[in-house]
Amino acid sequence: MTIKIGEFQSEKDVKENQMSRDIVKEILRFGVNDRMILLIIHQLAMNLESNENMRIVTETIRELNSNTFLIDRAEEQEMEENKLII
Repeated sequence: MTIKIGEFQSEKDVKENQMSRDIVKEILRFGVNDRMILLIIHQLAMNLESNENMRIVTETIRELNSNTFLIDRAEEQEMEENKLII
């Protein structure tokens, strides 16, 4: 008889992947356009634990949409403050 205690990491990953897909489906139900999707990605990136990953993603989003992507100065200031913390 085998007793299973806890979950394997791969099982946790599968659950997290499914949850992520469900979140994306819910967002798409709102009828978002490409610009809104990029804004959402930017907002999510601002919440990443890794400052380096946050910077890479937000800079990439800005480059993709430099003409129409507007970021509040407060968010830019928040990024600068995050740099000072680290």
